[in-house]
Amino acid sequence: MAPILHDILVGLSLCADCFAVSLCTGLSGKDQNLKRVALTFGIIQTGFLAAGWGVGIAASSLMAEKVLRFEFYARLLGFLLLLYVGGMMLADGLRKKEDRFSIDSFAGILMGAVATSIDAFSVGFSLALNTPDPGLRTIVPLGESTFAFTILAVLVGLPFGHMIGRIYGHIARVIGGLILIAIGVNILL
Repeated sequence: MAPILHDILVGLSLCADCFAVSLCTGLSGKDQNLKRVALTFGIIQTGFLAAGWGVGIAASSLMAEKVLRFEFYARLLGFLLLLYVGGMMLADGLRKKEDRFSIDSFAGILMGAVATSIDAFSVGFSLALNTPDPGLRTIVPLGESTFAFTILAVLVGLPFGHMIGRIYGHIARVIGGLILIAIGVNILL
């Protein structure tokens, strides 16, 4: 596979969770600072990819058992964060509560961005272990692709979710919460 096609496909696949979280967050109906949310998600997603890459290079000399244990805890963290966010959306949708959960605070944005970036860390880690020449020429284009597609996913997902939330209201928040919980379960498994 051509390196540029590889980078595009990995970038697209990594931004899927960001799109889903942005879409579900938009269902809350609260106005978000779209540029701030998109940039935060893009930076954190790309940062986790690069961190995973760095840890993968450093860990290539460690025992596989320690590496697998670390990856389990990282996945558990992603699951717990998405379970919390999805559970709050689900509960608010079922109660038809007007004070809805959203990621409009900076702490909420960070929580959503970290929860969706656990897989980027794992991808960076595994690519570093499986690339014959794990240098900057490999990770930089992949990071650029991931950054661009993540920002695009949030810029599309948040307003689209806001539109769906206005039309379908509480049922959309219930479905959105269930989707986030499902993504968390998928990260854990």
